[in-house]
Amino acid sequence: MEEKTKPQARTRDLGKGSIPKLLAQLAIPVVVAQIVNLLYNIVDRIYIGHIPGIGAAALTGVGLFAPILMLINAFAMLSGSGGAPRAAIFMGKKDNETAEKIMANCFSFLQLDLPFYFLFLHQSFLFYLELVMRRCRMQLSTREFIFLEVFLC
Repeated sequence: MEEKTKPQARTRDLGKGSIPKLLAQLAIPVVVAQIVNLLYNIVDRIYIGHIPGIGAAALTGVGLFAPILMLINAFAMLSGSGGAPRAAIFMGKKDNETAEKIMANCFSFLQLDLPFYFLFLHQSFLFYLELVMRRCRMQLSTREFIFLEVFLC
């Protein structure tokens, strides 16, 4: 009978070796992922811009929503990048109760607290949003304006 060999896990010891080489090994995949994401967004905007009739309004909506999405992603990363390592540390110490509390706090932050913060920001800037919408109303057709109004509010 043949002996089954275990697949070797590929690990890197970041404490040994030259720093520039380690930095390149870690940075290159991240940069490639960002370039792929950028190309996806460019192609996505090209397709959206070619929608007959509302292409320009749809691009406006995408352009207005992109910073909002980045803000939401930043808060999600804040919660995930802070909570996951802390929970992993406590799980390594076999303290699962504390790890569960940490994950519950992260979940409640994202599901309960964060929407109220965005609601407060939305209500704070509602006056300025109405000014922008009035100006858009003068320049857009009714269908395009309704699309923007539904998208923003």
